[in-house]
Amino acid sequence: MPRFLKVLLIILAVILIIVLIIGVIATRGMKDIKNYRVSDISPGDIRDGVYQGECTIGRWQTTVSVTVKNHMITGIETLKSMDDPERILTDLIIRKIIDEQTLNIDTVSGASISTKAYVIAVYNALEKGR
Repeated sequence: MPRFLKVLLIILAVILIIVLIIGVIATRGMKDIKNYRVSDISPGDIRDGVYQGECTIGRWQTTVSVTVKNHMITGIETLKSMDDPERILTDLIIRKIIDEQTLNIDTVSGASISTKAYVIAVYNALEKGR
């Protein structure tokens, strides 16, 4: 086998290994988030206050602060989000949760895992106010 072909095969093998490693890292925790059961919480069951919650599963690291006033979710602030530096997704999710006063929202197309991670963080915050 010519030396050029050997070098080419080694380079392709290294690239394949790198792609596989990146794939494993990028999807770590997806199944856990997908299977995480979030029961809906009625804001009427939550004491007024500000509560912090987080979701730290796999590569999804989201921390939020949820404000409840008069037994209604009145504000959600993103304290930390690895997935949405421009806050486009989180702003949409915040609007849905506040407008509908429920965690049982439709996921954002193409970002269902990130939406679920955000909902988990809000759920964990609201659990503290029960």
